[in-house]
Amino acid sequence: MAVDQKLEELMGLLGDFGRYQAFQFVLHLLAAVTAGLHMLSLVTVAAVPEHRCFIDALDSAAATSNGTILPSFSQLSDYIPLNADGELESCLMYDPLAPGNGTTVSCSSYVYNNTYYQSSRTIEWNLVCDKRWMGALGQTIYMLGVFTGAVWLGGLADKVGRKKVFCWSALMQLILGVAVAFTPEFISFLVLRYLYGIFGSAGSYITGFVLTMELVGPSKRTPCGISFQGAFAGGIMLVAAWGALIPDRMILQVVYGLHGLLLVAHWWIMDESPRWLWMQGRKREAVNIVDRAVRMNGRGMNVDKEYYLVEDKTTYTEEPTATSAGLADLFKTPNLRKMTLNVCLCWFANSITYYGLSLSAGKLSGNPFLILFLMGLVEFPSYISISYLLDKLGRRSITSSLMIVGGICCIVAAYLTRGSTESTSIVMFGKLFIAGSFAVIYNYSAELFPTVVRNSAMGLGSMCARLAGAMTPMITLLDSFDPKIPAVIFGVISLISGTWVLFLPETMGKPMPQSLMDGENFGRGDTAFSSCMGRSKTHTEDFPPPQQMSIMSSTLDIVPVTKRYNPNNAINPFLMGALGQTIYMLGVFTGAVWLGGLADKVGRKKVFCWSALMQLILGVAVAFTPEFISFLVLRYLYGIFGSAGSYITGFVLTMELVGPSKRTPCGISFQGAFAGGIMLVAAWGALIPDRMILQVVYGLHGLLLVAHWWIMDESPRWLWMQGRKREAVNIVDRAVRMNGRGMNVDKEYYLVEDKTTYTEEPTATSAGLADLFKTPNLRKMTLNVCLCWFANSITYYGLSLSAGKLSGNPFLILFLMGLVEFPSYISISYLLDKLGRRSITSSLMIVGGICCIVAAYLTRGSTESTSIVMFGKLFIAGSFAVIYNYSAELFPTVVRNSAMGLGSMCARLAGAMTPMITLLDSFDPKIPAVIFGVISLISGTWVLFLPETMGKPMPQSLMDGENFGRGDTAFSSCMGRSKTHTEDFPPPQQMVSLRKNSR
Repeated sequence: MAVDQKLEELMGLLGDFGRYQAFQFVLHLLAAVTAGLHMLSLVTVAAVPEHRCFIDALDSAAATSNGTILPSFSQLSDYIPLNADGELESCLMYDPLAPGNGTTVSCSSYVYNNTYYQSSRTIEWNLVCDKRWMGALGQTIYMLGVFTGAVWLGGLADKVGRKKVFCWSALMQLILGVAVAFTPEFISFLVLRYLYGIFGSAGSYITGFVLTMELVGPSKRTPCGISFQGAFAGGIMLVAAWGALIPDRMILQVVYGLHGLLLVAHWWIMDESPRWLWMQGRKREAVNIVDRAVRMNGRGMNVDKEYYLVEDKTTYTEEPTATSAGLADLFKTPNLRKMTLNVCLCWFANSITYYGLSLSAGKLSGNPFLILFLMGLVEFPSYISISYLLDKLGRRSITSSLMIVGGICCIVAAYLTRGSTESTSIVMFGKLFIAGSFAVIYNYSAELFPTVVRNSAMGLGSMCARLAGAMTPMITLLDSFDPKIPAVIFGVISLISGTWVLFLPETMGKPMPQSLMDGENFGRGDTAFSSCMGRSKTHTEDFPPPQQMSIMSSTLDIVPVTKRYNPNNAINPFLMGALGQTIYMLGVFTGAVWLGGLADKVGRKKVFCWSALMQLILGVAVAFTPEFISFLVLRYLYGIFGSAGSYITGFVLTMELVGPSKRTPCGISFQGAFAGGIMLVAAWGALIPDRMILQVVYGLHGLLLVAHWWIMDESPRWLWMQGRKREAVNIVDRAVRMNGRGMNVDKEYYLVEDKTTYTEEPTATSAGLADLFKTPNLRKMTLNVCLCWFANSITYYGLSLSAGKLSGNPFLILFLMGLVEFPSYISISYLLDKLGRRSITSSLMIVGGICCIVAAYLTRGSTESTSIVMFGKLFIAGSFAVIYNYSAELFPTVVRNSAMGLGSMCARLAGAMTPMITLLDSFDPKIPAVIFGVISLISGTWVLFLPETMGKPMPQSLMDGENFGRGDTAFSSCMGRSKTHTEDFPPPQQMVSLRKNSR
């Protein structure tokens, strides 16, 4: 690694930790205290006390005038029903208009338990029951503010300086922390909470941490970094302490806000980072600060300023300076990009598991202020242990081990009785572990990335953590399906990230990188596995010398795979086989979205026929590839055309040609034909032992599609939307005569120009994938459908690969795996036009997901496990079949193929991910199947928010698609409200003038 020796020599004059560093460190540390305090201030300021409905007969002034303070439980139970635990319902009461018949109604007002909370935002605004989401939104908005501040202020600190961002953030958190106490209504409260998040727990905290890491020596980075986490926990304890002392929520919030005064004096007494100044080119300022620090430390030496200010001719003049380097530079070169993505996942997983253990895996009962105080206090043993061990065992191994153990604790606690001694113990142990890994990742991140983008990288990591924090309240709502689901999700994410951390380089005892080139070369080839095998090289031979960096920057990430990996020795054969299939799935992934969009622009037939020709050529060619790299390249291209282009385009052609009553059997037939293809794989494999001949035979099946160029027609619907109406009418005329309908097509009638045509509506040539996301209704449908495709695919493979296994002849097994799907397709063909698309898709996905989870907990290979797997596969194969029909009917003609391609892309992404997720069974055989099942349950529930398409005409234009099924959900249908909201849109004849006026 190219290290600026002069800078390291200059910073070495300070020593690792003297009086100067101690003074600056304390100043920086105060920002961690205020960050922790602001982060959880809403826990007390908007606390949710126990509550029940206000009963006029018991709680009114007249009823309590006799001196009764509290009505008894028996009195209340006459008016309020009991829940499953024998306690009073919080949000329901018996209908006072129909006494005695047991019907319940929601509360109109509430009585709150004021044992611990005299006032709070929740009490003032009644943010309980049907308004509970509003309270959660307040915390989520704050976390989104922290999310924004982490990346924005992190990048800003790399450009304008650490000190400026620190001090301005301190001033803003003081102003906003006090101002938010006086907001009179909810919207302004949310706006101020968002701004409060940006400056309250992001700007000063992250910047202060980076300032410390850049100032202290390597031997003191660990205790100083861990101290930041301890100070943050101390801020949480302060929230509890002030909350217990101050009953009024307004005064309490003002006190929290006034803690910003601790940071105001920093503008005059805190110094800028000498490392940042040096990389900025402001070397004289850096040298002056170090000179003053050396004298304060009493080191008994003088700084030779002129020596350090002499221009070094070997400086890499092409390297971006701090003013030009930024967030984007983290993704421009391969090694930095891989480290950045890995670290981002690590931040995300630590945050979500931390909150998962706190919110979902167990609960303590008693004084809420004492509980909150203990939740901060319990982290200190972890920090003390980490301070001692981190410089002995290293960052990588400790982070990985703690995350894996924390994730396991999260999952185990989910399956124990909530509130039990065992559950509480597991939660506390898990929180010790995950708090430790969360502390280490701060140090680890600061040491991994170079000075010119260190603050940007820390901000990006913190952004990912805050995104996880913002998502956690939403994920915990899934406990309405099963209390275990949220904790299992949190734990699995931690396990995945903890494993991937092993691919990061170790930083213990190494100098911090300074420039982008330092960062790119840092730890290349150093993973836990290469270290175990004695191979921890840096691969600097693969990189050009410094003077060539600017010339080759655009191609730096293109390193020949054959030079970096020897397929015969370095790659495990099993991984090579899995890589071949994964590369094929990535090809299908690419083809699904690229060819889908292309078919909407140039025509279904062209894409179908060219894909058929390419799959024939590539299917044969791949049989003759002599070595692994060319094999992978051809497999990728083979995937693009072999299982994407003709298949999806052919499906769309069918859906656009047949009538509504036949869409179901025709669509299901496609899935049956696909299963038939799987059976053909088994049949040919059993007959042909030579792999080269076998692949040639598979490839020659492309001959079945070659003649389509001459005998298959283009879609009349697509031609019509393209403006090629005469061709569309001619095809329909020929089809009518071929069908023997005994009628003639009046071509002139259909070719007369319709004056009411929406001339401003994008045609097929201009509409594309981006149009699926431009308007709200289409955007919501697109995201929902994409998740549905993804979940169907991952659950299908999950049931096949993770939840159970058959033993015996592999060709027979593969044949049966295709055959078993046919009963599902036959049933779906019969039921789909009777029950509708939405209800069937949702039901099948939920049942399939449950089967996936249940099978994971049965003995693998047992009769019960095999039966559950087969039933689950029947259900998920059925929903996978329906989603093809459903997607084709939901989206308009001008973007139908794009939508189908996007959905298929999501399915292929899931297919490519599945083999990687199944590797988690090395920790616990249940983990992969639980992940697959949970995803299916989530998506199956969200499908209920899609509109029903049964018996409805297919939309044609983008406006048709935007208006299609608006307001139609499973819940609105149940309540008799399935309106389209067309009243929200102008009539068609006004659309053109509105668009022109908007321009």
